[in-house]
Amino acid sequence: MIEMEKQRFIDPCLSGNVVTIEEFADLQVNRTKAISDEIQRYSDKCRENIRECISKVLSELRTRIVSEIALDEERKKNNPIQSNNTVTMKRNASSNVFEKLGFPPGMTY
Repeated sequence: MIEMEKQRFIDPCLSGNVVTIEEFADLQVNRTKAISDEIQRYSDKCRENIRECISKVLSELRTRIVSEIALDEERKKNNPIQSNNTVTMKRNASSNVFEKLGFPPGMTY
């Protein structure tokens, strides 16, 4: 984002070269096109970074939930009376948003 912010649509031609108005206009059209392409590349990269971050967070969350479910089931086996059900599941739940995101079926949270 910082690199994108540094881009400028107008080239003030500070090189000291004298150009005609037509040449200046042509240079500005070329500059605008080049900057538009560059901003699109930055935008694509930002979107990819965001997708990757969301994917990593969801993956970590899935792993933790599955671990909690396994731990809860182990607790139930070892001591069914004192099990506190840290993860609540609906056994006959239909397909929902959580399942579509790859979480265990029947989650209620």
